Amino acid sequence: MRITEKQLGYIKGLLKQTKLSMDEILNGKKLEDLNIKEASLVIETLLESSPKAKSKKNKNTDGTLEPTRIHFDGGSSPNPGHGASAAVFIVDDKVIDTEVEYLGDGITNNFAELTAMKLAFSLYKKHIQDYEKITIYSDSTYAIGCVDGSYKKIKKNKEIIFDLKLSFSEIKTDLIHVLRDKNTIADELVNKTRDEQLNEN
Repeated sequence: MRITEKQLGYIKGLLKQTKLSMDEILNGKKLEDLNIKEASLVIETLLESSPKAKSKKNKNTDGTLEPTRIHFDGGSSPNPGHGASAAVFIVDDKVIDTEVEYLGDGITNNFAELTAMKLAFSLYKKHIQDYEKITIYSDSTYAIGCVDGSYKKIKKNKEIIFDLKLSFSEIKTDLIHVLRDKNTIADELVNKTRDEQLNEN
């Protein structure tokens, strides 16, 4: 499957921020002919060579949370197993909105966490017009690292990571890693979503 016009634009934007030439990146191939897997590898190369591209922050927090925020989490039981993802939008410690998805069987924790980030970005885009700032939190070092470029050894889930990087480039927020005890609201919703689905079957 070839990349979309939107994805193509993202790569062109990254190319402008690096000193590498198009030929060095593509090895003679046309940008428009890249498939999803190839495009993901191109983005990894561009992000590594262009620190400016990683403008959003992946920082540990001292436990203080922003009043307007989104928490996300995903998990499977066992791993791989029945997976679910959840994102929770909170304002002044009140839950305003949630998005959840049961992913089925054979799902890894990593994929569930990436899907949860996708739900978090969806909530962000849905509500940002009504708020000056929305900060996104998770205890998933894997998901955050895949998107902000700090996790280098990406071997699986390349297609969803590519789409998440594209989405992240379009929004103005921080992805902040927190300890698990600061992300329980999303974790509990993941477990609830998975358990409810399994109890129905």
